Amino acid sequence: MSSWSNQIVRVFIAFVLSAVAPAIGMPIESAAQNSSAATLTFRQAMLAAEDSRAADPVSLATLLTGIESPNEEIQQIAVRALGRLERFNMSDRIARLLEADQPAVRREAVNALGQSLQRGGDPLASLSLILSR
Repeated sequence: MSSWSNQIVRVFIAFVLSAVAPAIGMPIESAAQNSSAATLTFRQAMLAAEDSRAADPVSLATLLTGIESPNEEIQQIAVRALGRLERFNMSDRIARLLEADQPAVRREAVNALGQSLQRGGDPLASLSLILSR
């Protein structure tokens, strides 16, 4: 294949990605990010833990490690997953992320906190915590 053909193929692929990536809900920036293999592996472990509702201690430990990550996407996945567990004993850990630097993480923390209180806990205490932010 000539270099001219390679150029045409690259332009075509870029065009297709620009049309398809938003349609499938994946931002182009995210698709183009260079993530390390370790980050990708950890992200997959967190998604598996979320899908299983942290059915075992290792899955729960994975999610708790995720909320401490400096990576915004990892924190978002982890806090969302903790909320989906609907365990009020996770509320304090989730509430710490109301102070996160990234607005997207804080937004997930508010949602997760509400979910964590579905089966117990004190919603009024958490509401006052959220409103004070």
